[in-house]
Amino acid sequence: MTWESAVRLEDYNHLLQQILKRVGKNRRRETRTNPNGCPITATFFLEHQFTDYAAVQDLYADGHEMALLSISKTNPAEYWKYASAETWKNEFVDQRSILNMLGKVKPQDVIGMRAPFLQVGGNDQFKMLKDNGFLYDNSMPTPQMDPPIWPYTLDYRSTQECVITPCPTASYPGLWEVPMVDWLDTNDTLCAEVDNCFFPLSKAESLELLRSNFARHYQTNRAPFSLHLRARWFYEAHYNIEALEQFIDEILALNDVYITSVDKALQWVRNPTRLSAIGNSQLFGCDFSDREPLCAQPITCSYYNITYAPNSVQHQGDRYIETCAQSCPPRYPWVGNPQGLL
Repeated sequence: MTWESAVRLEDYNHLLQQILKRVGKNRRRETRTNPNGCPITATFFLEHQFTDYAAVQDLYADGHEMALLSISKTNPAEYWKYASAETWKNEFVDQRSILNMLGKVKPQDVIGMRAPFLQVGGNDQFKMLKDNGFLYDNSMPTPQMDPPIWPYTLDYRSTQECVITPCPTASYPGLWEVPMVDWLDTNDTLCAEVDNCFFPLSKAESLELLRSNFARHYQTNRAPFSLHLRARWFYEAHYNIEALEQFIDEILALNDVYITSVDKALQWVRNPTRLSAIGNSQLFGCDFSDREPLCAQPITCSYYNITYAPNSVQHQGDRYIETCAQSCPPRYPWVGNPQGLL
């Protein structure tokens, strides 16, 4: 399960609490758990602007994976199509530094990325990943969904159909591609992320979308089923969150289904463990005592007259960062200035 874009406080307090927790018998929310008793986890592909870093730290301390969507998420997509390896590095490697500084996320735990707008950057992007110790990319949609394609190593050149050019044409030993396997929506068209599918007109249609695409994985080759979420799908219709909650509870009732982050799913792909042995392994375990918990009193960092998009020189805006850092960066952290010192 993945979440794309900023982790805003309103999403954290409402949507994410509903997704990750169910209403218990005492009418209080309790953590949804996998068959081994550990909480379900997700991967958060983060953009820098509008992210609440105190919420990020809390999610990370609970075992969720933090991954990268870039600092700026610059529009249009052509920016990424023609970006140099140095641009990819400034946008993603420096974002690791920001996550560590403001969200207490260990740099060695940030091992995955997704390209903004799914606009891959060919060899320049993948060279950056290889040179900077990343493990995987999750940016390449594929119509190979019946049966679904599995994650694969880039020890050899990718043979996946290139839907959005430019795709990598070289090999990158040690690096993995986790394809975004297309869904078939209720209008019989392909879509890579749930909010790009034909919009369901009811809770029943939402459930059909979720159930039918899960079944294609579960009833064929058991390739990992990716549930790619963004906030707008829920805000456009309240019944979508109700359908998702019901769907999650349905599949968690199966003793051979685990809802987990991309890094853990990839760990299993690289080193498969029998279902009977998972409960005694650390594969989908829940000991995250080495991660710093959320502090009691996060601080608020305020930055005024910001001109970065969606603002401009003519229409400046403000940015606020909630963080457990000991002090605020003097300037708003950005591309080329991740520590906010310049």
